[in-house]
Amino acid sequence: MLASSGPNWLGSPQHFVVGLIAAVVAYAVARSRWMRLPEWLAFVVAVSLVSTAELVLELFEYPLLYADTFHYSAYYDTIADMANSIVGAVVGAAIAVPIARRWFTSAAGDDDEHDELAEESA
Repeated sequence: MLASSGPNWLGSPQHFVVGLIAAVVAYAVARSRWMRLPEWLAFVVAVSLVSTAELVLELFEYPLLYADTFHYSAYYDTIADMANSIVGAVVGAAIAVPIARRWFTSAAGDDDEHDELAEESA
């Protein structure tokens, strides 16, 4: 009974996957031309955004799913979902760092080439 009452860490892979995808998108937006945040701050924003979204989701989900009767697994399910989302967010933001470096560096290089061509033709 004790072993089965613990959290099922691999029972909600969708939380990990959605956390990963959301962190990649949030990091890309934070590093984009609109926001231009430094890498470290974009990483923190991405993980914080996913963590906050998961917290809000669980605050709504918990009473909707478990309000009628006591469920011994409700607490563990909530904790496992939150942990999976946070781990997914950290992994996603870590994956986004080198991708964004490559993408934004090549995009900046294209702008420099465009500026040089414009100056030569003027």
